Amino acid sequence: MARVAAERATEDDIAQLRQRLAEHRASVGKVDEFIQLDMAFHREIARISGNPIFPAILEALFGWAIEYYHPFVRAPGAEQLTLAEHARLVEAIAMRDPQAAELAIREHLTRANELYRQLDTSR
Repeated sequence: MARVAAERATEDDIAQLRQRLAEHRASVGKVDEFIQLDMAFHREIARISGNPIFPAILEALFGWAIEYYHPFVRAPGAEQLTLAEHARLVEAIAMRDPQAAELAIREHLTRANELYRQLDTSR
């Protein structure tokens, strides 16, 4: 999805993605709002991709992940780390660099997945 977004993004798409990131940054410390804006950020990438299947997949993923997301966001430094990863992704898309966008999202999701696993085993 990120790879395709990097290939297809228009200047308006990039401006909208930057706006989503700014809104997300402004929500630090407000867990519920931070989560909603995180989802909005990822939805924007799905929209930019132009593939109607991607938003549906994303919604299913968020439906599953929301159960785990609250403890993750409350982890010290998690908000800033997420925002830094999102900024890296925005820059890759803005540079129209599909490989960098793919790497950025892969690392972001891999890190999140590892944290979800740690949280799941601690229940």
